[in-house]
Amino acid sequence: MSDLKVALEELKEEFDSGMLTAISTPVKQKRTGLLWASVVALGCALIGMAALRLLPHRSGDSALSRPVPLTSYQGDERQADFSPDGNQVAFT
Repeated sequence: MSDLKVALEELKEEFDSGMLTAISTPVKQKRTGLLWASVVALGCALIGMAALRLLPHRSGDSALSRPVPLTSYQGDERQADFSPDGNQVAFT
């Protein structure tokens, strides 16, 4: 703990004497990073909008969403369940 106190006192003396100067980041470098971040964000937004416009849209009544009967029996088939391997269906 005493080492820390000595180090802090030395740092204070250097600061008070003017030997220690603050390190500043150039403003130009900050602006360049912000500019690149803006360009990347704008590019991502444009790619997303183009993808939404160019990709085919699926309608709500596609073949994947229509129910298809599993049997041709008359009446209702209830409590259907797949076999463990998924190749057969059992129902009442």
